[in-house]
Amino acid sequence: MVEKFELTNARGISVGINNFKLMSYTPTGLGLKFNNNYNNYQTYFKMTKQSLSQGQFNAKILFGSVVSETFDSFQKFSEFLAYQPYTMTYTSDSGTWNREAMLSEMTKSEIGSSSYDPNLLDESFTLEFINNWYNNKTAEYK
Repeated sequence: MVEKFELTNARGISVGINNFKLMSYTPTGLGLKFNNNYNNYQTYFKMTKQSLSQGQFNAKILFGSVVSETFDSFQKFSEFLAYQPYTMTYTSDSGTWNREAMLSEMTKSEIGSSSYDPNLLDESFTLEFINNWYNNKTAEYK
């Protein structure tokens, strides 16, 4: 199974970011990071506090599959991003997981600046997560 990312905005509109119109690549920030505090006792360190750090999802997004679509794809995605927060749905071999996020950054350059495909817009995209990964399970009481 191929990893899949989908974003749903506050209006309930969903957009996949692994297709020919919006191709995300080199994603990072899918794991967890903790802040740990310790007290020293002789040669041992005892953990006194652990808290989850706010994570960030970073990816590059290639807009459109041909030059005539690249600005249109970017504009439509920008309009979609106007309604925060988003729910990111991540589907992989381990199942489907969700996490809410807010936009931190989306760059805008000019055609020709991409090393991946110089004919398309190739932008950086960053989300800041506002909760932990979760998946909804259903159960039936008998």
